Amino acid sequence: MNMYHPIIREVEELSKGKKDTISWELVKMLAIRVANSGETDEMPSLDMQKQFEELVRASEILTSNFTNLQFFQFASAKVISRQDWIEANIKGFKALMEPLTQKVVEEYKKPKATDPISKLLNKISPFIITLEIGLVLGYMAKNVLGQYDLCLPYGERGKIYFVAPNLLKLEKMLKIP
Repeated sequence: MNMYHPIIREVEELSKGKKDTISWELVKMLAIRVANSGETDEMPSLDMQKQFEELVRASEILTSNFTNLQFFQFASAKVISRQDWIEANIKGFKALMEPLTQKVVEEYKKPKATDPISKLLNKISPFIITLEIGLVLGYMAKNVLGQYDLCLPYGERGKIYFVAPNLLKLEKMLKIP
């Protein structure tokens, strides 16, 4: 099966106006392609995961002792791939961007939008927004070292992500033994 088939299908649906909002599947596919262009998305080892969990616990204890604040719930530490980081962040981007995208699309669909430019923008604005978000997420995934996710408004405990391939790349670049 052609690896571009799903991308082509999503682009076709967006360009024909079959989708009114962002194609999150296309965002994900594009972000993964951008994030991994020219590099491998190394999976973290179990040793690396264990080391980071221990470091996070130690830092939480040190922080608690220094600030005299008690942690009621420790954050979970996860060493992840770029693709995992993208998937974790799409949920947040979706919550942030969907309402805005809906307003943009609704504005272009108003009856006053009869001129050719407005009609064209009506058809392609979801596609353009999809491409922009995919490119931004891909670029960020290729460069981000880690992230603290508050998990708002979902009520889950906080998560600390460490992006293994980017940390390993930085380690090589800085020649850390």
